[in-house]
Amino acid sequence: MRHVARLLSMLLLLTPAMLAAQIPPRKTVTVATTSGVRRLLVATPEIETGVELARAVDLAEALRQRLTRGVGGKYQVVSREALNRMLASSGYEADAPLSEAAVRALGTQLQAAYVVCATVRVEADGRLSMAASLAPPAEPNPTRETVTQESGQSLSQVAAALADQLLNRVR
Repeated sequence: MRHVARLLSMLLLLTPAMLAAQIPPRKTVTVATTSGVRRLLVATPEIETGVELARAVDLAEALRQRLTRGVGGKYQVVSREALNRMLASSGYEADAPLSEAAVRALGTQLQAAYVVCATVRVEADGRLSMAASLAPPAEPNPTRETVTQESGQSLSQVAAALADQLLNRVR
């Protein structure tokens, strides 16, 4: 009985150390890129007023798709899945809306050539308005473009109109 008690006390002392040794260190998540292709980061826009998260996520995804078509093989637009892996590794929830400072910091960490910093809001008349800049992460005062939803215009059309304005900066 004495040996059993001694063995149990030794196991209790060793357990925290053994558990710590089994926990893998936190890994930095990176995004694979084709050799020579530069990255372009589009995060979920920061929500200013009256926009549900799901709509902001849909706008970001539509913006990514339109930018991907517009830049061809010149830039690699970071996918939503890759972005969500990076957010999770930093303690954020998937599809978290990010402030301009957070997008720039993430873009710098990824060594992205360009980042899209965006905000979205619902205007007093109920129309959606989205503003964004596309610039290198370290650019201090990038020019912002704004698109306001027209009557009957879908979210993807709003994002496409904004993407078309932004594409002039990377062509």
